[in-house]
Amino acid sequence: MVQYLAKRIGRSILTLFVIVTLVFCLLRLMPVEGYFANYEKMTEAQIQAGLQSMGLLDPLPVQIGHFWVNALHGDLGVSHIYKLNAPVTRILAQKLPISIEMGVLAMLLSLALVLMSDLMVENQRQYTYDDVAQIPYNKVAVILGTSRFLADGSRNEYFWHRIESAAALYQQGKASFFLVSGDNAHASYNEPREMRRALIKAGIPAERIYSDYAGFRTLDSVVRAREVFGQESYTVVSQQFHNERAIFLARHFGIRAIGLNAGDETSYSNLRTWLRERLARVLCLFDVYLLNKQPRFLGKPEQIG
Repeated sequence: MVQYLAKRIGRSILTLFVIVTLVFCLLRLMPVEGYFANYEKMTEAQIQAGLQSMGLLDPLPVQIGHFWVNALHGDLGVSHIYKLNAPVTRILAQKLPISIEMGVLAMLLSLALVLMSDLMVENQRQYTYDDVAQIPYNKVAVILGTSRFLADGSRNEYFWHRIESAAALYQQGKASFFLVSGDNAHASYNEPREMRRALIKAGIPAERIYSDYAGFRTLDSVVRAREVFGQESYTVVSQQFHNERAIFLARHFGIRAIGLNAGDETSYSNLRTWLRERLARVLCLFDVYLLNKQPRFLGKPEQIG
């Protein structure tokens, strides 16, 4: 976690440096009159003297260097428009209290939204099962897509745990057919195809596996399972945190979904995964209550079984 935080902080600092430098350069494209509050009353000599005092007659790389050296020493220059010759740091300090108040208010509102979304989604845990022997039978199990490999090329345990759980459903007679639903962005990235191959290797007959290539988001997957594949009830196969969100969406749309929690080990304690899921849950509420989101594509109905 420390390594992850250090990496994120480093990237944030680099991003801030690039953005501020770009803004600095773009401001240098501003017409000369933009630098002076009383430009129309100034003589050419006064304008040149003003530009010289601000360092605007130096080459751009020199200006950038001076800006960053001064900024690192807490000197952001003086204002020539807002308050004539007033230090920018003093102006910012005067505005700091209201900025802090607005920031704290925004944080509290965000925290309330995160907590509310988390409680609403987590409430769906009652419809999930850890033990295959305990889960009720459903004709169809919907396996939510993920990549076989992580960004660094290592094995994605989420993928394989979902395959193992789906195979257990079939072996114990808890599901008869399987719908693999995921992203099909391009020829080299095809989640349903990879899941289908893995399920066949796990012992599930090919004729019992159906593919949904338009499961771009969890919402698409759960709604298309009914609207395209005709399932009013089914078993979702994914990790518990994902199942809770999928079932929340499904039941919002009137679908009687339950979930089999695939193995998670300690992966969910990963800070990145935890933060992404918090954001996903907030967006989930926006999708269903504010934006009335629907699947990107529907298409012709397809019969399962």
